[in-house]
Amino acid sequence: MSLADIWGEVAGGEKPKAKPAWQVVEDRGLAWFLKQELEKSWPAKRKVPPPHKDTLFRVSGLYRICPRQEVLKARHQVWTEDSVGFDLSWIFGIGTGFHEFLQSDLFWPLAVGRWRCPLCQWVTPLEGRKPGVCEQCGCEQLRYVERFVKSVEWGVQGHPDQLWDWPGKGRGIPEIKTINQWGFEEVKRSGPKPEHIQQVQVYMYLMNVDQGWIVYIGKGDISSFESAVHVVHVLRDERIIHQELSKVQEFRRHLAAGTLPEKQCKGRVQSRTRQEWGCAVSLQCQQAA
Repeated sequence: MSLADIWGEVAGGEKPKAKPAWQVVEDRGLAWFLKQELEKSWPAKRKVPPPHKDTLFRVSGLYRICPRQEVLKARHQVWTEDSVGFDLSWIFGIGTGFHEFLQSDLFWPLAVGRWRCPLCQWVTPLEGRKPGVCEQCGCEQLRYVERFVKSVEWGVQGHPDQLWDWPGKGRGIPEIKTINQWGFEEVKRSGPKPEHIQQVQVYMYLMNVDQGWIVYIGKGDISSFESAVHVVHVLRDERIIHQELSKVQEFRRHLAAGTLPEKQCKGRVQSRTRQEWGCAVSLQCQQAA
């Protein structure tokens, strides 16, 4: 039953044979019907081509790269799908909303970068602190523009959340992470997630700074800044940077030589690659020498 059926019932139209629409709404909730209606127009899954020797891998995804998997995808020309469906897009959208608010409306006193006017689209010509108003139209709601960084040499690209110049602490890269309440309490108790440390380390290298901050935003208790924010200071570690960047170099080296990197997983069923990240070449991996 669609929203149109519900409105027809409310308006006195022909009643469905099963349940009255108001009763179905009472059972399931109007949000369920709203989701069904929105999903009808949701974009189809995006096809992702196999990697090649000049592929630039995203910094945020380096932690899950398996060089062997990437070589096999290139060798067998395996296309994959970007399977961000409605539910995951909802989660990502909440995070994006937090990011935009924090970057432009809360953390702006520390931020250094370029700023865009949402009305006339004017962008500051030089990087700097947030201007008070747009020079073209006088708008006061300028938005932070994330910087695009890449290294063709190392085969990586990405968008650091921001660049901070924190008085008394110096310049560094903040990495903003929205997280559910259970995960928020876990990082407060046990420390930051390894993949978040790895990501901010590579951004430190690309932005040529020596420190960063992982800013965790708990989505549970947001009644105050202190209850929702946990900040971890991270110093640059060349060992971690080399470990992450070497994954792309290993992929390139084996692709050029026609060889395969060593397996990183234990098997088809126990494989972290297969279970958590959906290995697209598990069969080819098992069959390869």
